[in-house]
Formats: sequence, structure tokens, C-alpha cells
Amino acid sequence: MKCNYCNKKTLVKKGVIGIKQRFRCKSCGKYQQDIYTYKRYNFEDDKHIKILNAEGVGIRSIARILRYSKGTIMRRILYLASKIQIPFYLENN
Repeated sequence: MKCNYCNKKTLVKKGVIGIKQRFRCKSCGKYQQDIYTYKRYNFEDDKHIKILNAEGVGIRSIARILRYSKGTIMRRILYLASKIQIPFYLENN
């Protein structure tokens, strides 16, 4: 197993969290786990966020419907908003 931070194979076992083994890198000193079990964000849910936001559904409601935290939904909305480009004809006027 390689370190996710320095890509060296200098990991040693360093404790347990629940039933998951925890490792420490000898070269960079960072801790990591072999298996992460948190729910990772699915990028296919961006289209659902766009639709629900356009319909006027609130952030808390979107979070409840899609089963993500409010912070995750807010971050995704801000990210999606930053990707909107100004149309060329409005840019030059």
C-alpha cells in the first residue's frame, strides 16, 4: 500500500478506528485509512440539484431529498454557478 500524500511505500500500522485499520507514513507523517466508508458525492446528482434549484426548492429540502448535508449541497450549487459562462453577445455590450 502506498501513501496517498507522498506516494512512498513507508506505511506502518498505527491503531484502529472501529474495525478499520489506520496507517501512518514514516516519511511524511500523515495518517490514512485503508478503507473509507463515508458516502462520497455522486456527480450525477448535479442534474438533480440544478432541476430542484430551478424549481425553487430550498437547500435544506434538496439536502433531505438527495440525502446529502446542507454544506455539500451549498458547495455544489456554488460550484455549478461558477461554471456558468456569460453569453458572447452579452459580454461585448
